[in-house]
Amino acid sequence: MFHISEQWNIDSEREALLNPAAEYVGKVKISRKPSFKELYDKGVKVRRTRWCKGAAPIENYSNMNEDISGRYKYRAHHYFCSEHKFWCTEWYELDYANVKNN
Repeated sequence: MFHISEQWNIDSEREALLNPAAEYVGKVKISRKPSFKELYDKGVKVRRTRWCKGAAPIENYSNMNEDISGRYKYRAHHYFCSEHKFWCTEWYELDYANVKNN
């Protein structure tokens, strides 16, 4: 399980954690959080399932969770937290049960 101390204790990674323009924190590529407005407009319910300080490795998160019904999709993103002043990670569950078909 990832813990921020893994990145905080390495000087170069700590500098990247504190840099809002960073592309990588160590070997972790920053995947910036998209806007969920289009999903909300379509009727998709977005639920944050997990959060942590630091840039957790999330490259294969969508592939690790599979829903055979097709109702749920899973995403994870990084964002620069204005409160903590460093990169954080959020995991989401997207519920497509009430999606409006156009």
